[in-house]
Amino acid sequence: MRIMKIKSGRNQPRGQTMVEMALALPIFLLLFIGIFEIGRLVFTYTVVYSASREGARYAAATDQTGGVPRYIDCAGIRAAAKKAGVLANLTDADITIRYDGGPHTLDGSKGSCPVGVTQLKLGDRIMVTVHTTFHPIASFSVFNDIAITSSTYRTLIKGLDVNVDGTF
Repeated sequence: MRIMKIKSGRNQPRGQTMVEMALALPIFLLLFIGIFEIGRLVFTYTVVYSASREGARYAAATDQTGGVPRYIDCAGIRAAAKKAGVLANLTDADITIRYDGGPHTLDGSKGSCPVGVTQLKLGDRIMVTVHTTFHPIASFSVFNDIAITSSTYRTLIKGLDVNVDGTF
């Protein structure tokens, strides 16, 4: 039976592990931070998108809040958007509410919130736009602050009475 002697490692190159780690670690950290930042960016966009949808959904509802129709309840629309966008730290200045006459008038020709009840008619639309700025944690010269904006349109159901049997 032959007994093998284990070498103490004196013949192996010293510091090879440290050199490999010094070369691989910056690349790994850059990749990790990049994935983290992209995830935060997508998350922020999703929150802003949801906030604009919730604001428009609130405004398109046919009921009233405190005797005021929801489509002209500017404070309620902004509150609904801010509630959905709480993780993006939205303020009233980040939420824009505009009205237009339909798909052929995308310029907000009916004005912005607040608008008079008589100015709006069945088929007009409300546009809720939410915008915020994404601030990366790790600042790279290529990626500074990124503006994120989402707009949602909803048609107003105003002056349309629906009977119990489903007729108009």
